[in-house]
Amino acid sequence: MYAMVWSLWLARNDVVFEGKPWDHDQLYELIKLHVATWAKAKWPRQYGRILDTFVEPSIGAVIKNVKKARPVTEWEKPPDRTMKFNVDGAASGSTNEAGIGGLLRNSKGEVRMMFSKSIGVGDSNLAEVLTIQEAFAMFLASKW
Repeated sequence: MYAMVWSLWLARNDVVFEGKPWDHDQLYELIKLHVATWAKAKWPRQYGRILDTFVEPSIGAVIKNVKKARPVTEWEKPPDRTMKFNVDGAASGSTNEAGIGGLLRNSKGEVRMMFSKSIGVGDSNLAEVLTIQEAFAMFLASKW
């Protein structure tokens, strides 16, 4: 939509300020080109279908986001008389608000310690590192 409106705005400015004649056929082709260029940047793997739509817009192109399913994994207990920390850190892609969390479990699967907190703004790599740091600090301060 933005590519179409932008093309119209530029064409309008050419007519008003440059005195160029209004050519709706040329504008239509220019809009298709701008939309196709934008679509190639947005969906590079589906560009062949998008190019078909550029050539013949009436057929349309349906772009589907195919999300890969994450493999299901089950928690594995640590060996007898040991403990295991499971940790994770994550950040929101748009706001970069980040958080960390973790669980310490024994060989029976019983939760012995847990934590979860916001770390403010940061990327996912920082969140992962701070999660591990927090787990170490909690473990070292514990009675185990």
